[in-house]
This record gives sequence, structure tokens and C-alpha cells, in this order.
Amino acid sequence: MSYADKLRDPRWQRRRLEIMERDGWACVNCGSSTETLNVDHKCYVRGRDPWEYDDSELQTLCQPCHSAVTDWRERLALASAHTDISEQQLLGYVHGCALRKGRFRCLTFKDNPSVAYVQGLGDAYGIGGPWLSQELRSVRRLTDADMIRMRHIVFDSTEAREGIKDIIELLAKRFTSWTV
Repeated sequence: MSYADKLRDPRWQRRRLEIMERDGWACVNCGSSTETLNVDHKCYVRGRDPWEYDDSELQTLCQPCHSAVTDWRERLALASAHTDISEQQLLGYVHGCALRKGRFRCLTFKDNPSVAYVQGLGDAYGIGGPWLSQELRSVRRLTDADMIRMRHIVFDSTEAREGIKDIIELLAKRFTSWTV
């Protein structure tokens, strides 16, 4: 059965109506209820049929937002294909940069972000590691001030200070061994 046939399957038709109803018959991105609505798969899992995804993996988007999200995902896939960085990590980094520049007032998570996404978000702020992942995986709303506060917590810790001190010493050795 082709993917197009699967989208006409009654199981998918029923599932998409459930998601649209859950989302109040409006786009979760822009709030439009007048544009044509689509149910978007946030990610795809090889071998899984369209109706076999969890609620958290599906969202209602209007046609313009769905087109923009699809284009965005294709660009991320292309960018991540040329690096060893996953799409989720790259997306987290891009969102972190946008948050830092004030393009987003906050990030709101309906579901726990993936570890790779959190890693990318932390990379945008120069923080990372398992501690950040544990802290952020339970967060539902995040602002630039929150990330800066977490960065201060990380850099104020003894372990982080020692790590930074090691890096500074290593750089100092490299600089002093260079000749002009």
C-alpha cells in the first residue's frame, strides 16, 4: 500500500479527526481555524503507519504553517546530512539562537524535548552535559533569562570551574609555544 493510500485509510482518517478535535480545530502554531487544516507528524519512524503514532507525535497545522514546517524540516535534514549533528540537535541549537536574539519570547514544550534537542539548545548557550539534559527535560516553558540562569549555575559549580581552568591552561600552553 502506498503512503497516499495509507492517508486515505479509515484508520488514518479517524486518527486525524481525533487530533484536530484535541487541538480545538485550529492550527497549534498560528491559531488559524479558517485555513485548511492538516495533521502533521512531528517525526517519522520507518515502518510505522500514519495512524500508529502517539498523540504527542501529531499536531494540527494550517496549510501555510504545514508547508513552512515541511520546508524547515527539509532544510534541517539537508543541513544535518552534511554533519554528524542530528536534526533534533540542530533544531535545538537554532531555537536557542533565536531565543538569545529575542526572536522568541519563550519556548513552550507540550512534551519533554528530546535529549538531542536539549543538547543543541545548550550548545547555543555554551552549556551542556547530562545535568542540563536532566534539568531541561522536565521544563514546559523556557525563556532567555532561564537559560542564562542555568548557564550561571553551571559555570558557578566547582566542576565547571575546574574544567574551564583546564581549558585555559591548555590554551595558555599552546599560545606560549607559538613563535612569531
